[in-house]
Amino acid sequence: KEIDIAMATYNGEPYILEQIESIQRQTYVNWNLYISDDGSTDNTVKIISNLVKNDTRIKIINRERQGGVVKNFNKALMATTAEYVVLSDQDDIWLDDRLEKLVYKIQEIEGMDNKPKMVFTDLELVDSEAKTIAMSFYKSNGLKAQENIKGHNLLWHSTVYGCTTIMNRKLLDQSLPIPDYAQMHDQWLALNAKQENGLYYFDYKSLKYR
Repeated sequence: KEIDIAMATYNGEPYILEQIESIQRQTYVNWNLYISDDGSTDNTVKIISNLVKNDTRIKIINRERQGGVVKNFNKALMATTAEYVVLSDQDDIWLDDRLEKLVYKIQEIEGMDNKPKMVFTDLELVDSEAKTIAMSFYKSNGLKAQENIKGHNLLWHSTVYGCTTIMNRKLLDQSLPIPDYAQMHDQWLALNAKQENGLYYFDYKSLKYR
C-alpha cells in the first residue's frame, strides 16, 4: 500500500538533505513525501526543490508562513490521501527499514478490528553530528512508553513523539483539521487514537533523533 509522509520544515538547512536522503533509502519504496514549509528564510526550500527535480515522490505543498509547528504539520497532513501516514521532522535520520517495519506492524494491529489506529516507537538520541547519545529515549529518561496508554496520562504528560508514529486514514479522518486549541499535533492525534483504544507501542527504535 501507498504511504504518505507529512513533513513540516522551517529553516532546516543544516540537516534537511540528510533527513530526506534517509527517506529515499527506505526499503519500502511506495511513498510520497508532502512538505509544508513555514516561510523559511534560509536555503531549506532550495535544497528541497533540487531534490524534487530527480524524485517525483517529493512534493512541496506550501511555502507560506503557517504560524508554528502545529499549523505547519496540519497543512502537510491535510495534503495526504494514502491509507497510512507517517510524520517526519526535518533533522532526524531514518533507519532504512523503518517504513517497512511500521507498515507491517500497523497492518498486524488492524487485523483486530476496523478502527482508528496509531503506532508509536522508541527512538535513538544523537547529537548534531549523528553520534549516539543514548540508544533509547525512554530508558535514558527513566520513562515507560506504555504509560501513554494508561488512564489520562496523555493529557498531562504525553511522551508520544510524532516523528516515531504511523497512523491509518480512519484516525486522520476523525482528527483533521487539527484545532487551534490543540497543544501539539502529536498529542492531539495520540489522544484521538486513545479514545478509540487504538494507540499501540512498538518496541523498536525507528530513527535517530537529534
